[in-house]
Amino acid sequence: MPEFRDMPKVELHRHLEGSVRPATILEIARTRDLPLPVYDPDKLADAIYVTEPAECIAQVFERFRLAQQCFVTPEEIHRITLEVVEDAAGEYVRLLELRFSPSFMTEIHSLPWDEVLDAVSGGVDEAQARHEIEVGLVVICSRDLGIDRCDETVDFCLDHRDRIVGIDLAGDETHWPAKLFASAFRRAAQAGLNITVHAGEVGSPSEVEDALTLLHAHRIGHGVKIAESPSLLRSIVEGRIPLEICPTSNWITRSVPSLAAHPLPHFLRAGAVVAICSDDPEIFGIDLTHEYEVCIREMGLAVEDIETCNRSALTAAFLAQEAKDRLNPLFGQSS
Repeated sequence: MPEFRDMPKVELHRHLEGSVRPATILEIARTRDLPLPVYDPDKLADAIYVTEPAECIAQVFERFRLAQQCFVTPEEIHRITLEVVEDAAGEYVRLLELRFSPSFMTEIHSLPWDEVLDAVSGGVDEAQARHEIEVGLVVICSRDLGIDRCDETVDFCLDHRDRIVGIDLAGDETHWPAKLFASAFRRAAQAGLNITVHAGEVGSPSEVEDALTLLHAHRIGHGVKIAESPSLLRSIVEGRIPLEICPTSNWITRSVPSLAAHPLPHFLRAGAVVAICSDDPEIFGIDLTHEYEVCIREMGLAVEDIETCNRSALTAAFLAQEAKDRLNPLFGQSS
């Protein structure tokens, strides 16, 4: 197995809320008197991690609740963000697009969203001062919290567009399909926001089509169900629509029957633009290095394929071009 730990990496799909260290959850819970199922560090990790296929994607979403309650004040959010970016830098991620949902993060403790953004940005700034990593923030509209919350999130992004690089729609696409959010994302697109959408993860290929046509997505998160529609795959390839593929996540949510059956190699052979991503490292007990190893061991990819995906991810990133230009030499690309 090649050694990927020290390979420069690009990560376009990592959730802040799914990247909180179990030790941090334990410490904040003790400090803030928050309920946990257990207070033993090893057993708590077992209560957080999902390492085998879940019965349904909702079961995976439930694992976020322990982290969710830890967003008590801006101080905790700053600390968590700092640690998340440091963890990424520690595995040589040189460009990270970190996504978070202000509506989800404030659902328990009702913090003002401006304070959340300030805290997240502050944690990013501190991490970037310590490590060589470029970070852009993607704000999530959480489907499950409703259409009105999505509209509020778009408004928030428009008010703070100078501090973020894009907007995302995430959550249960089977019960909250893309068409419900068409109006909000039309406004986002008209304002020129970069848009990525979770689609075709557990929903049908038509959800990907709607993400592209109704939500004006520039990138697709997951998108594994595209493999079920040859015509859609051709459109993705011809349109150079980047796919943010998260192998272990897709296996655990039963989006694919096995890692060996994952369509990622098929997408690459077809000429699709693919970025390999970790999704939620502290929910699945993995990191981006692990995902590269999975692609080699289970899917038969070559090291050159991993390198191609990294170059594709760098090109597809929403960060400003000058940030990408600084990293181009690391990935064998000219500015």
